[in-house]
Amino acid sequence: MVLMVMLTNGLDQGWSAVLLPVHAKDNLGGATDLGLLAAVFGGCALLGALLYGAVGERFPRRAVFTVAFLLCGLPRFVVAAVADGTAALAVTMAASGLAAGMLNPILTTVTYERVPQELRSRVGGVATAGCELTMPLGGLAAGLLVQEAGLVTALLVVGGAYFLATLSPVVFPSWRTMDDVKQPAAAKT
Repeated sequence: MVLMVMLTNGLDQGWSAVLLPVHAKDNLGGATDLGLLAAVFGGCALLGALLYGAVGERFPRRAVFTVAFLLCGLPRFVVAAVADGTAALAVTMAASGLAAGMLNPILTTVTYERVPQELRSRVGGVATAGCELTMPLGGLAAGLLVQEAGLVTALLVVGGAYFLATLSPVVFPSWRTMDDVKQPAAAKT
């Protein structure tokens, strides 16, 4: 889980710090459209988290996690690469945000179930440090890609990498245990 989230956080940083701003400047209405798209994504992510909190336990975690990650990743890159105007990307960002809002509640639940209490701060610290490491690298890679290959190619390459990363729950057998509900790991007394 940590490796997948590290990679996707780096790619998300490339999207939000480089690809989306360049796309907004070159192909959309500039800063206003950038702000609108960020607000739509963020508002829908909050809604997705609230929705998952209300009814999420009724559905298999792995399936929701996989579909949500697939929806929050590749579509926004592809739509930005091929569609003109802000409307299509705004709709895509709304769906992506809704899906993205479901991810952290699932990740947190699985972490609390699997990691013993006395190790949670260490595991959380390593996971956070790993994500913080990949984020500037994602922005740097996206900037280099835009400069060397152009915006459309960069969008498709980064989106493709995101798609491959989000296939992890489908490809690797260890993800199948995500639906095994366990009691939170207790501290040793």
